[in-house]
Amino acid sequence: MKTRAAAGADPRSAETRRTRSRLLLRRAALLERLAAAPQHQRCIVLDAPAGFGKTSLLLGWQRELVGAGVDVAWLALAPGASAAQCVQGLVASLAAVDRAIVSRSGNEAAGDERPEVLERIVIALVRGLAAHGRPLVLVVDDAQHGREAQVQQVFRQLLDYAPASLRCAFATRGGALPLSLARERALGQVLEIDREALRFTRAETASYLAACLPQVDAHLANTLHELSEGWASLLQLLAADCRQRRGAAEALQRGVHAPGERIAGYLDAQVLAGFEPAQRRTLESWSTATCLNLSLCSALGAPVIATGSVAADLARFAASGLLSAAGPQAGEGWWRMHPLARALLHTRFLAHAEEERQRVHMSAWHWFALRSLHHEAARHALLAGDLPSAAQMAERGARLMFAKGDIRALVALVRQLPPAVRESNPSLRLWVAWVALSERRFDDCEHLVGLIEAEYGEDVAMRYRLTLLRCLVAVLRDDTEAALVHLDELLHPPPGADAIAVAGRRNVLSWLYLHLGDHDRARAIQLEALPPLLDGEAIVGTIFGSLVGRALVGMSCAVQGDMHGAEAHYRAVLAEAGERGNCMEAVSLARQLLVDVSYERHGPAEAARVFAGNGPGAQLLIPDATVRIALVLGRSHALAGERRQAQKVLSGALDQAIRLKQDRAAAFLLLDCLKLHLAGDEPDAARACLRRLDQLARRHARSGIGTHADVPLVAERAHVRMAMHEGRLSEARERLQRLIARTRERGFGRRLAYLLVQAAGVARGLGERGAAQPFMHEALALAHRLGLMQTLLDAHPLAPCLLREAAEQPGLDARLAFHVERIEAMAAAQRPAAGPASAGASAAGDSLLTPREAQVVALLRQGMPNKRIARALGLSLDTVKWHLKNVYLKLGVHGRDDLAPRPDMRGAG
Repeated sequence: MKTRAAAGADPRSAETRRTRSRLLLRRAALLERLAAAPQHQRCIVLDAPAGFGKTSLLLGWQRELVGAGVDVAWLALAPGASAAQCVQGLVASLAAVDRAIVSRSGNEAAGDERPEVLERIVIALVRGLAAHGRPLVLVVDDAQHGREAQVQQVFRQLLDYAPASLRCAFATRGGALPLSLARERALGQVLEIDREALRFTRAETASYLAACLPQVDAHLANTLHELSEGWASLLQLLAADCRQRRGAAEALQRGVHAPGERIAGYLDAQVLAGFEPAQRRTLESWSTATCLNLSLCSALGAPVIATGSVAADLARFAASGLLSAAGPQAGEGWWRMHPLARALLHTRFLAHAEEERQRVHMSAWHWFALRSLHHEAARHALLAGDLPSAAQMAERGARLMFAKGDIRALVALVRQLPPAVRESNPSLRLWVAWVALSERRFDDCEHLVGLIEAEYGEDVAMRYRLTLLRCLVAVLRDDTEAALVHLDELLHPPPGADAIAVAGRRNVLSWLYLHLGDHDRARAIQLEALPPLLDGEAIVGTIFGSLVGRALVGMSCAVQGDMHGAEAHYRAVLAEAGERGNCMEAVSLARQLLVDVSYERHGPAEAARVFAGNGPGAQLLIPDATVRIALVLGRSHALAGERRQAQKVLSGALDQAIRLKQDRAAAFLLLDCLKLHLAGDEPDAARACLRRLDQLARRHARSGIGTHADVPLVAERAHVRMAMHEGRLSEARERLQRLIARTRERGFGRRLAYLLVQAAGVARGLGERGAAQPFMHEALALAHRLGLMQTLLDAHPLAPCLLREAAEQPGLDARLAFHVERIEAMAAAQRPAAGPASAGASAAGDSLLTPREAQVVALLRQGMPNKRIARALGLSLDTVKWHLKNVYLKLGVHGRDDLAPRPDMRGAG
């Protein structure tokens, strides 16, 4: 049984709040925690500010308890409730469970507050509970109102006298339960759930929003979670705003976090109502800072508020839910104001007198400047109207942020300055060019470099910095020819070059050499000398730092096809970056490059997990990472049967590559688009991709070395794939011979293994089984040495069959045979379930068939000759014969007679 009683208030108000709480989802993890609490934990304490879902959780627990045969009584305390009212409510709640429990307490006078009378009632209730015998949980909601000494005495006696069958659950707010549970805590009899445990997790937020906002996407769900910080009532109100207020969701996604009327009303009524006007004004001043600590708050409040008063206010504001620990990045003793509360309070701060606002910002500026927190110092100097000081702070901060590798913070720091301030300072103008580079505005960056060079071209150090910027533009445009123009200057830095530039040249040179095919030199350049120091510290984490250089060493291994070496370098970079901290650029690059290695060595599922670890909005540093991630994601979706999603990924990356004039990236993406169209039986779309590839190839026909020299080779690979698909196998063999020779020259082991498997497949299709074996043997030897697996599977539709045939060859090295087994296991793990498009393949008993092959088999089983199949599917006769050869090989049969309809297929069609 269950009941609820309100002590000292209209029970309908408590019931209304509980009814609203039912709108929230089931808190599975917390309910499991409550269910797992041992019986000797007689007291459960839920302590959190208003709206954190305490009542909701208790209601959910109540339902599970009643279902398990445990009785539940509910008592809600009201503000100012007397001891007599508390006891009356207690009697009413227990009576609804079982009248016998309270039968012995009826002789006492109602409303009598004498201690001896109240104790006699408690004793009578305890006797009734003992006689009742069944386990019972007493929920005391809003327990923070039980501050009166006699009320505390009633609950103290209840706990001291009650039988083991009684457990009490107290829901309170304010940071402390009025009732002392020191003895129970000492005996391990208390289970405490605080506001951090009560916060919604991201998964819970997503589940709740999916139920109440059907159109919610992952980005909006993440935004609402960040804004609510898992505060249940605020999440409800945000969801209601998005559902009912036009444009609210779009504004939140654009970063406009002004609370609506309902949220403002809730914060005023439930959180801010307990503070004096002076305290609210203090909070409004504090809302100007993104993070707070005691010293900063004292500075912002000086000379009006004493430090002792500030400490007390901080503690009270934290207890109310307005402040929470800022996290390890900020350091010990730092607080962060709730984002919705901060937005509301800052709106009100803007209504303060201008003189007061400037005083607060001036105090903040000086406080941050003394501690070398340049970003905040510059922001507050701007708001205080001191533009020269803001520029000075930004200039100092940008150099330090760049050295640490925090490019995002550098961009944010420089962008907050007005254009007139940025353009009046040559150093700031250089950082503005960096901002343009990071935002991929290459033309703007080059324009700024030209302006700075025209004005400060005699400055040797500045000229070298500008050379590095021009080279980075070439890197991000994937243009080795543009970088080669500056090779001599890169190799001989002038005596006046600063440490950042000297460090940066090594990473630019590594990238340049690895794309020129000089992989040994690309790696050696990282070891040529000790890295230069900046202010006594080695430059490590930035894009010009040594860790990024080591990631590029790993990339040179990957370009050669050595996946073992590449993975070892990437993981070593991540390990050292984790120990050092604050190496965002190096971590981002190593994780991005690791996606490709994970796909190659461990399959699409592992690649997806590594990609997810990059985090939302992770900056893609170089085109090599951008294109490889797009290719991996596209192929992973295609292998899972998600063709539309694969096309979306590839099309988005292709649009970006074209916009940024990255022709090599565009070529690789077009090649994968062509493969996807062929697999989906879209020959016209595939031919359109081939025409675009031929245009790119003509543009770079004379590029003998570097990134652009890859473009004609990629176009040639597309012609091979098209010839294979259309059954023109002799042409495909000729083209492959030329490609294999060129690839051997350039030392691209991974690409060579891919082409060798293709050559084996073409030879097998031509009926030259003996000619296919040497190709597969060489491909397997390469794959084993370099750690290649997925490449072999992706190379040809017949790859699994070719691998099995190679493994069964007499005298094959046991290591290579075992490598085949590993590849086969990885292929089996990623094989999608057969869908409608592959019904024919399923009927044939083999999911290796492509959708087109499945259609050919289905028509053949109807007795159609090859010519009729060709007409029915709109294919050439040679193409039908090519598909049938593949089918026979995959299914291990010798001809069409072996594909006779099964009994369950007779009569179909």
